[in-house]
Amino acid sequence: MAENTSALTAKKIPHSMTHHGHQRTDNYYWMRDDKRSNDEVLQHLHIENEHVAAQMAPHKVLQDSLFTEMKSRIVKDDSSVPVKDGAYWYVSDVTGDNEYASHYRASDAA
Repeated sequence: MAENTSALTAKKIPHSMTHHGHQRTDNYYWMRDDKRSNDEVLQHLHIENEHVAAQMAPHKVLQDSLFTEMKSRIVKDDSSVPVKDGAYWYVSDVTGDNEYASHYRASDAA
């Protein structure tokens, strides 16, 4: 099964920029699309995503198994030790199935 991977190679369009007195060239600056509206960029990403999905399909069972194992090792309800910095205490916790920690700050006077 020969696959044409030329569509996966993004074209290079040199774009020079200067930051902090240093000039650099970014060949892929044209792909910057903060509004997600450039059809050419979106098409390229769609082709890349299809390619990755096709390449990874034979490994789906292993991928799911590894994901399940890694997730099972994460403590469901966990919190950090409170840390004092100046007049405040800082602590973070992860509860339930949340993927991100919540961060809290309390005044020392509280």
